[in-house]
Amino acid sequence: MCATTAPAPPSVVVSELMDYLEQSFRLETDAELLSQLLIEHPLQPFNRGYFDASDSRLFSYDAGWLAAADSRAQAVEKPFIDTQLPEPETAARQLELQDLVRFLINPSAWFLQHRLGVALAEEEAILEDTEPFDLNGLPAYLLRAEMLQQALQGEEPGELLPLAAARGELPHGEAGTAVFSRLSEEIRQIAERVRRRAEEVLEPQEVDLQLDGFHLTGWLEGVTPAGLLSYRPGKLKAKDRLRLWVNHLALCALRQQTAAEAPLSLHVAEDQTLILHSVEAPGQLLADLLQAWWQGQCAPLPFFAAASLSFAESGDLQRAIKVWEKDHDSGAPNWAVSTAFRGMQPLAEEAFSGLATRLGGPLLAASESIKAARDR
Repeated sequence: MCATTAPAPPSVVVSELMDYLEQSFRLETDAELLSQLLIEHPLQPFNRGYFDASDSRLFSYDAGWLAAADSRAQAVEKPFIDTQLPEPETAARQLELQDLVRFLINPSAWFLQHRLGVALAEEEAILEDTEPFDLNGLPAYLLRAEMLQQALQGEEPGELLPLAAARGELPHGEAGTAVFSRLSEEIRQIAERVRRRAEEVLEPQEVDLQLDGFHLTGWLEGVTPAGLLSYRPGKLKAKDRLRLWVNHLALCALRQQTAAEAPLSLHVAEDQTLILHSVEAPGQLLADLLQAWWQGQCAPLPFFAAASLSFAESGDLQRAIKVWEKDHDSGAPNWAVSTAFRGMQPLAEEAFSGLATRLGGPLLAASESIKAARDR
């Protein structure tokens, strides 16, 4: 029996059936088809979901497992930290721009590492015992990033094929050639979208802003006459939104100082292009982010990039919880969050919804997304 809560993927046959159903059928209500057909069972028979009637499709009559579920529910895990730390010294109010980005992407990791000096080692990946016939995860991303850089420099990504094969990054033989060919076409499309959006790239711009008692410094890269341009050969994620948002606010604040034209910033991802429009009070919004950073120096901040932006967009806590579970039970758990919020239910606290709305709302209000299929 599996001892983790990581989702177990369905078999190849079931996956193909699911794909066929999605492509061939639609519900009259426009509801998601698979959500009506699939029942996702917990991996453990003592999971509370079988006994608490939260989902009428899940049930169990086993008294033994009920006792186990009750004992687990009654077990109280001691919180990792139950008191606030004192505020840092005043000198700590000077912060690098990219450190603010790193904090917002994972406030728990920042708190543990920079305030407590705790660096949690990530779990080592388990080596596959079968020969791969595709390229997934980090190896695929790193190769795609290298191919994209080569394409943007005007070189042919196909020239990387023998090098990638020699480095053992591709499946052997024809399977590897087929995988590389597919990646090349995907990268070509992303590179075309980046080139079409790109203007003359300017020199990195220095950031030196005094904001509500904070001193924000650093450098902005990817600056064009229109605004910022960033890209990544992967699907758009919450961290991409937050990174571009912080940098965009800094550029808006700098251009306001010189009465220059307000910027329009872009992030080109595999599945869509994110556009950030100019905002009226960028300094105020940056100061609010800095206040959240200061708050996060004294205790773990209940802001979780994907789940918080999901709540800010929908106002639906259950949807945010599903995003949280997918993000943290995907086989690569976020040990910083699990440690900092041990024995707590951070999404159930009012602080979570308040921070999500306060920090994520302005970002979403300034955002526009264009699907990759239309951005060509």
